[in-house]
Amino acid sequence: MSPGGSPRDDTVYQAQKSVNNALKAVVEGGIIVVAAKCPEGLGDPEFQQWLNLASRPEDLEEMARREFILGGHKAAQVSVAVKKASIFWVSEMNPEKVRNLFFEPFSSLQEAVDSALSARGREAGILVMPWAGLTVPWE
Repeated sequence: MSPGGSPRDDTVYQAQKSVNNALKAVVEGGIIVVAAKCPEGLGDPEFQQWLNLASRPEDLEEMARREFILGGHKAAQVSVAVKKASIFWVSEMNPEKVRNLFFEPFSSLQEAVDSALSARGREAGILVMPWAGLTVPWE
């Protein structure tokens, strides 16, 4: 899926909104492949700080339970996402920064799709969401 281009994929903070939408369609334990350039990196300073403080996804949810802070709430949503599905992140970001998000970094969309199909099987269902930041799937 893609957030839909700039400005929706300029930062992880913006692109993460599309992950929330894709979560409505992915099966438990599935894989979401995100193609988001993110040339500006993580984005919101509070979002960055929370992610830098977390050593595991659950830390983000615990921080949100203690105190709601705008920006931090989006970091807590990262935890929700990675608990439901693996997130394969195709971007211009440093791979280590992507791993700090609890996502798996890829340098090309083809590599990420091939890896997802290898992990889930060639018979896995695929949903393409080119404007995921503006698309909310439902049955």
